[in-house]
Amino acid sequence: MTLTVRPGTRVTFRTSPSTKTDPAFWHPGTELAVAGSLVVQGTPDAPVRFEGDGPWGGLVAAPGSSVELRAVRVRGAEEGLLCVGATCRLEATRFEGCEYGVVLGPAARLEVADSEVVDARVGVVDARGEGGLPPGLRVAGSRDAPRLTVPAPPRGVSTLVPRPEAPGRMELLGEYTVAGEERWSGEVILSGRVTVVPGAVLTLAPGTRVAFRKRDTNRDGLGEAELLVLGGIRSLGEPGRPVVFESAEPEPTAGDWDKVSLIAAEDPENRFQYTVFRHGTQALHAHFSRFVAEGCLFEDNLRAVQFQESEGARIVGSVFVRNKQALRFRDSKTAVLSSRFVDNLYAVHAFRAELEFRDNRVEGSVLGGFLARESRVVLAGNALGGNRDGVRVREPGSRVVARGNRVWDSGEDALSLSRVEGHLEGNAFAGAGLDLVSLEDSPVGLAGNAFGAAGRHALHLGGGGGVEATDNYWGPPGPEARIHHGVDDPALGLVRWAPARERAPALDLPPVAW
Repeated sequence: MTLTVRPGTRVTFRTSPSTKTDPAFWHPGTELAVAGSLVVQGTPDAPVRFEGDGPWGGLVAAPGSSVELRAVRVRGAEEGLLCVGATCRLEATRFEGCEYGVVLGPAARLEVADSEVVDARVGVVDARGEGGLPPGLRVAGSRDAPRLTVPAPPRGVSTLVPRPEAPGRMELLGEYTVAGEERWSGEVILSGRVTVVPGAVLTLAPGTRVAFRKRDTNRDGLGEAELLVLGGIRSLGEPGRPVVFESAEPEPTAGDWDKVSLIAAEDPENRFQYTVFRHGTQALHAHFSRFVAEGCLFEDNLRAVQFQESEGARIVGSVFVRNKQALRFRDSKTAVLSSRFVDNLYAVHAFRAELEFRDNRVEGSVLGGFLARESRVVLAGNALGGNRDGVRVREPGSRVVARGNRVWDSGEDALSLSRVEGHLEGNAFAGAGLDLVSLEDSPVGLAGNAFGAAGRHALHLGGGGGVEATDNYWGPPGPEARIHHGVDDPALGLVRWAPARERAPALDLPPVAW
C-alpha cells in the first residue's frame, strides 16, 4: 500500500500509555511504520510536520519499503527516521530535537538533498557496516555526537541443523484439540490453531518437524497458525535429532506463522530441549507460565522469545541468530545462562523484571544490545561486543550488579546507567563511540574495573550525585583526563577515584570460543 501526505499536513503522535510492543513494530512509543510506500509531498511554503504531544517513536522504513520525504519537519522523536533494509529519499527535510536524527540499519539505502539534523542527542547512527554518508545531510548542535558508527556484525555464523527424519506425516486442518496424553513424531503440518487444553500434555519425540502453513485472514502479512498450550508440553529433541518448528512455505520468511504460546501453563515439566524455532512472529511466547528452553536455536524470527508474568522461565545454552528481536520479557523472574545472541537487530529487553544474565555472549546487535528498565539485574561473566550499545539499565527501582563482564567495540556507550543503584566490579571495557561507562544520577560503586580506549570518556558522570571508584585501571593519560565530572562541570557530582591501578588487566578482549 502507499500513503501520500499532501502539502501543509500536520501529523501529531500521541504518547503511548502502553508498555506493549508487538513484534511487527519497532518502538514502544507511537510510530509510523512503513512496510509499503510513504510519499510525503511538502513544499517550502507548506511543509509537512510530524511531531508529538510528548515522547513518540518516529518514522520507520521497514525492510523492503520506500520512503520519500520532501519539505518535512520531524520533531521530538526517539528516532526521527529509522531505515532498515529500505530505500529512503530526503529532500529539504529537517529533523529537530530528536534523540537520534537518522538511524541507518543494515542494507539501508539513503539519498539526500539539502536536509539536516539539528539539536539531536546523536545526529546520525550508521549501522550499515560500510561508512560514509551522502553529502546532502548536515548535522548541527548534537549534544553527544554528530555521528556514530556501529561495527559490522559478525559473519560466518553457522546454524546448520540437520533436517529431522520424518518417517510419518500428519496434517491437521483448521482447529484441533489435544485433550489427553498425545505424542507427535515424524512431520506434522498445521494450518490453524492447535490447543492443548488444561490437564493435557503434548510430547514431541526427537526428530519431529512441526511445519506451519501461512494463513493470513486479516491481510497484515503475518501468519496466524499457532500451537496454544494451556496444559503441558514436552519438546524432547536430541543432539542431531532436534524438534523443529518452522514455516511450511516453499520460500519461508519471518512471520509466516504466529507462535508456540503457553498461557497459564504452569506445569513444572514444560520443556523445550534441542528445539529449533524458525520463521515465527513471536516464536516462543509465555504468559503466567513456567518453561525451560535448553540447547535451543532461535533463527530468523520477528521476535524469538517473549514472556510476561512468568516466574519460572529459564533459558540455558541456547543460540539466537538473525532475529529482529531475540528476547523480550516483563514482570518476570528469570535466568539466561550460557547462551549466545549474534546478528540480531535487537538482543535483550527486560522490563520490571528480576534477571540473572550469566556467561552469555552478545554480538552484532546493530539496533539495540542489552536494555533493562525498572529491573533488578545480575550480570556476570558475559561478553558483549560489536553492538550498537553494550548494556543499558534505566529508571528508578533498577539495581545492577555487574561482575567479570567484558564489553568491547560498542557503537555508543559500553555501559550506561540512568537513575540506577548498584555495583560494578572486575569488568573490562574497551572501545566505544561515546563513553565506556556513563552514569546519570546513579550512585554506583566501581572497583577493580579496567578501562581501555573510548571515543569520549572512560567515565562520564551526569547529575549531582557522587561516585566511589577505587582501585580501577584508567589507562593513559590517567583518571584526571579520562573522567568527566564535577571538576569539569560544577553542576555535576564528583568521582572519587584514588587509588588507581598502575598495571592493566587484559584489555584486548579476545574472542570467546564457542
